[in-house]
Amino acid sequence: MKLINRLNLEDISGVILIVLCCIFITGCEDEKTRTMDYPRVKTLPVSEITKEGARYNALIQSPGNEEIIEYGFVWGSKPGQTGNSDRVIMTGKIEGNTFSSVIRSTLTAYMPYYVSCYVKTKNYLVYGNEVTFKSLGSMGPVIKGFTPESAGWGDTVTIYGRHFSYVYSQNKVMFGDISCDKIISVSDTTIKVLVPETIKNPDCTISVEVIGNISTYNQKKFALVLPVINDFFPKTACWGDTIIITGRYLKIVSRTGNYVRLGGFNCPVLAARNDSLKIRVPSELNSIINQLSIKLNDFVLTAQSGFELIQPEITDFLPKKGYWGDTLIISGKNLDIISLTGNYVKLGGFACLIINLNRDFVKVRVPHELVNVENRIDIKLNTFIVSHPLNYELLPPFFTFSPKEGTFKSILTLRGRFNIIGSRNKVFFNSTQAVIKSTTYNTMTVEVPDGLGVPESNLIYSVTPFEVTSSDVFRLKPPLISSFSPATGGTGTPVTIKGKYFGTTNIVKFGTATGTITEYTDTTIVATVPAGVNGPVKISVTTAGQTVISETDFLITNPFINDFYPKSGTYNQEITVTGENFTAPGLITSVNIRGYGAPIKILTNNLIVFTVPEVIDSIPGLVEVKVGTLTAKSAESFNLLPPEIESISSPEVTPGGEIVISGKNFNPRADLNKLPWDIYDLKVVQATGNTIIAVWPVSLPRGTNSIKLSLSGYTRYSQPINYASSPWRRINSPQLRSNCNTSSYCYNNMFIAGISIGGEGYLCSPVSEKMFRFSPATESWTEIVTNIPFYLIAGLTLATCKDTIYSIWGNRTFYSGPGIYMYDKSVNKWNEVSRYLVDVNGISGAVFSLNDKIYAARSIIKGLNTFYELDPQNNYTWTAKAPVPYIYGYPASFTVAGKCYLLYADKQFWMYDPDMDQWFRKNDFPGTGGAAAPSFSIGNYGYFLGLVVSGSDNNYLWRYDPETDTWTNIGGMPGKRAYATSLVINGKAYIGYGYYGTVSNQLYDFYEFDPSLLK
Repeated sequence: MKLINRLNLEDISGVILIVLCCIFITGCEDEKTRTMDYPRVKTLPVSEITKEGARYNALIQSPGNEEIIEYGFVWGSKPGQTGNSDRVIMTGKIEGNTFSSVIRSTLTAYMPYYVSCYVKTKNYLVYGNEVTFKSLGSMGPVIKGFTPESAGWGDTVTIYGRHFSYVYSQNKVMFGDISCDKIISVSDTTIKVLVPETIKNPDCTISVEVIGNISTYNQKKFALVLPVINDFFPKTACWGDTIIITGRYLKIVSRTGNYVRLGGFNCPVLAARNDSLKIRVPSELNSIINQLSIKLNDFVLTAQSGFELIQPEITDFLPKKGYWGDTLIISGKNLDIISLTGNYVKLGGFACLIINLNRDFVKVRVPHELVNVENRIDIKLNTFIVSHPLNYELLPPFFTFSPKEGTFKSILTLRGRFNIIGSRNKVFFNSTQAVIKSTTYNTMTVEVPDGLGVPESNLIYSVTPFEVTSSDVFRLKPPLISSFSPATGGTGTPVTIKGKYFGTTNIVKFGTATGTITEYTDTTIVATVPAGVNGPVKISVTTAGQTVISETDFLITNPFINDFYPKSGTYNQEITVTGENFTAPGLITSVNIRGYGAPIKILTNNLIVFTVPEVIDSIPGLVEVKVGTLTAKSAESFNLLPPEIESISSPEVTPGGEIVISGKNFNPRADLNKLPWDIYDLKVVQATGNTIIAVWPVSLPRGTNSIKLSLSGYTRYSQPINYASSPWRRINSPQLRSNCNTSSYCYNNMFIAGISIGGEGYLCSPVSEKMFRFSPATESWTEIVTNIPFYLIAGLTLATCKDTIYSIWGNRTFYSGPGIYMYDKSVNKWNEVSRYLVDVNGISGAVFSLNDKIYAARSIIKGLNTFYELDPQNNYTWTAKAPVPYIYGYPASFTVAGKCYLLYADKQFWMYDPDMDQWFRKNDFPGTGGAAAPSFSIGNYGYFLGLVVSGSDNNYLWRYDPETDTWTNIGGMPGKRAYATSLVINGKAYIGYGYYGTVSNQLYDFYEFDPSLLK
């Protein structure tokens, strides 16, 4: 049993708890007790334990000497329960010596509890022993009402009912879904709470939860008293000023999410009470009239009147004029928010550095970027831009400099007022810009420019918008020569000049001739001796218009030509040159005329005898003497004497024979004398200054032409020389290309094909993509404008059958679909009449016509020996014939007396008899064979133009006699060529074109061959 002794009811704070132990002595029959002043109680076991609660029971063992004024039970989930636990309090008169109470709340199911009874007198509070039990649960709390029915945040609300818990933590009060976290007092019948500041719903129910049991009061709802703005003052102010707002329930503005705003900007809250707020005007405010609003939870309040922002103003500024970097003080009103991002002070459009500021003034630095004399002051404060009616005047810079004399790269110091932005500053010495080394607002250092070209200069300081010229003049020190070396030398000799005050615009002269400067510093110049001067001279150096002359002479030892004679001559003739310095130790002396080296016969220091070079040309040229790298040129030119032809040994052409040309001023070197007769070169075998011996080509066409002598650019002609006994005659021909197009792109085997019918000849050029007709009666050519099926056809082969031209074989370089084409003269058109037996690119071979049929040895070049007959009269039917018995390259062919003959490059010779359809080998060709060589037949003979024989200047024409099976060399064809074309008209052959050497060496000459003129 616990006893609280002698309660001082006047002073509850002085309660002293005294725990007394009552000793009970029990015996086997009765219990002895000791009479005391205070009552004694005993807690009896808990009974009637159900899901709705339990009954607590107590026994008064002794009533004591004082009246019991209060009694009841305390309980909890832990032992040692006192007045801080849940309780039930009773005050009525106790009937008998027991009391009990049914507990319907604060019990959690299946939780053990500790229960003690107690009684209270005027001076004592006595607790009984503790008993324990396991609860099965209890009923929830019951709300009977609350007062007041409406209140604001933080007001006190009292909730009435029963089954509440004396333990604060076991009572949970809800306003709607908002938990009340401030409970003021509790009992089992009343709870006092403060209205939560987080309530947003103006109408909500009140509920109480005790240990999981919830009771909601639905008979009426709690009404939240809404906040109100009554007024604010002052109504007009500036950034940073304090405003007082009056109203009700305003204190919770400091909670997260709530705010006070002016013009949409949050205001700092300085103090908050339920009936008033103290705020500061935000510095971000950017409108004159601004709405005041307060957000309290979900309620947004708006003041009835607007707040007026006092606009900023500039009232004055000092000083009114000054320099870059000076301090400028601007006076005004409401200027203290300039430091906010986006705000500024600008002078002349450039931002100023802010040094200091308050509401009434701002101190700034005059920006160095200013570019105008008159500059407006602008201040931006949020959206307000204010200006002053007067402009700030930028004063021009000024300066003095020292020293007043110096040389290139000397450093001068300028003192005065300057702009410190280096890129804006320029300093000139007159018009020559100097390098600025350093700059402060009152000092500048500059380097005297190397390119200074005058001795005296004014310094000009240029910085927009000013250009200031010094009143003093800077003077360059004149150059000085202390020495030079070597003391002598010729043109090109490097001379080192020592001294000081040299610059970059130096001029060095040797006498009156200017030398070339290769190196220089301020103390040394290296210059080479110029040409065109000789003997002792003074060296002078001119720098920036000031000249110094050496005290001693420099001796120039250049070679020098006084004269030469004779002034004209011929090859190997001696020429004498007089002058000086023609020799020098260790150096080689040479002579040339316009670059042509001349052999020296005599050489002294003052005289040279040389011979006119054989390779010289006819252009007059100066005589040049070189000693090492030193050069001397004559004042006059040497002229080569022109050749003269005085006579020739014979007025007639003798093929393969010699001709002697007499005259003067011939080149003694045989190969330098060129002797063509028309287009045919004679071979010069021997030459002197007066005689040329040459050999005629073995084959020439008929004609009368002069021999043209060409040497060293001169041209001279002999008397006309006639040749009338040749079977060859050159005739005019069109410019048809054999292998190369006009862009000089060359193809292989792209030769011109020729054929004749009806007394006229036809030429087809695959490269030129042209076709011409030749009339021998008038020797005229006519271009035939027609469709061209043979463009870029390599190995093009033409044949005639019954007065009709056919295009048979060919390798199409770029186009597919080879076919047999017939040329229709009546409509001037090529028509495809048949296809090849096998439609394969690269088909080529020998073609000829016999007995109104066309025969083709197909693809011989590809190693095939097939042989076919094409019958134009039988729907162009192909018929296989006896295979070619021999395969070797691309053969030449001709027909005689109804037989066909094939000549191979390795000289094998075969005959085909169409009546027998057999091949017969004939005697081999005795000459030099070749693929794709021209071949034709006239009368009873076949002809073949062999390749150029080594050492010969001509192709030899061979004649074949079928009767005797023999070959005869009947002489050469004019010129030499490969892949020529040929055709036969009226018993004459026409041969030409092709190339020689390389395919790009195109030949355009064309000849008539008349076998009747053969000797």
